Amino acid sequence: MNFFKMKRLWIAIALPMLIIHFGGMRAFWEAGLLWMPVSGILFFTALSSYALKLSNKATVDNFNDGNDGCYSHTLLNSSMKLDSKERLIFLKDGNNEKTYSFDDIKEWKYNISHGNEIEGAGLSLNAANINNMRMFKNRAETGFFISMRDIQNPEWQIQFFPKEGSFKSQKGLKDLQKQMNQWMEVFDQVVNENKG
Repeated sequence: MNFFKMKRLWIAIALPMLIIHFGGMRAFWEAGLLWMPVSGILFFTALSSYALKLSNKATVDNFNDGNDGCYSHTLLNSSMKLDSKERLIFLKDGNNEKTYSFDDIKEWKYNISHGNEIEGAGLSLNAANINNMRMFKNRAETGFFISMRDIQNPEWQIQFFPKEGSFKSQKGLKDLQKQMNQWMEVFDQVVNENKG
C-alpha cells in the first residue's frame, strides 16, 4: 500500500487547492478555519491508516515453507526460528539473541492483553492519553513467551501484531489468537514431536 495513493491524502491536498483556484488567496485565508481542520483530520487519519497497514504487514511467518524443517516468526526486532532437523531454537528480543537446544525449552505460553479503555471518552485529552498508555501497555504485555533453562535469560518474549485489524478491534484480537494458536501447535508438533 502506497501512502500517496490514499484518497484521503489527495482530498486533504486538493481542498485548499480548489479554494485557491475558485476563490483566490483571499478566500483561502478567510476560509482557513473551515478547510484547515478538515484537511488536517483527513491527512492524519490517512497517516494513521497507513501506519496500521504497515504494522499489519510487518509480521513475517514461515511454517516450513521450503520443506527445510525451519519455522520462524519475525516482527521488527523480535524473532524466533525453530530448526527441527538440528533441534535448535534461535531467539531474539531487541538486542538480546541466543540459540538453544530444544532440550533447554521448559515451557511456552502466550498472553493477549486488551481492554481497560475508557469508553465514551469523546474529546477528553486526559482520557485519550490514558487510553493510549493502556494500549501501549497491552501491546507490551502481548506476546509468545518461552521459558528456557538459562540463568541469564530465563524467559523470552516474542512480539506479535495482528495481520488484520488492530489491537483495538475484535478482528485484530481474533487474528492474534489465531497466530498464537498456530505457534502453540508448531511448538507441540516440532519441539514435543507430537504428530498425533
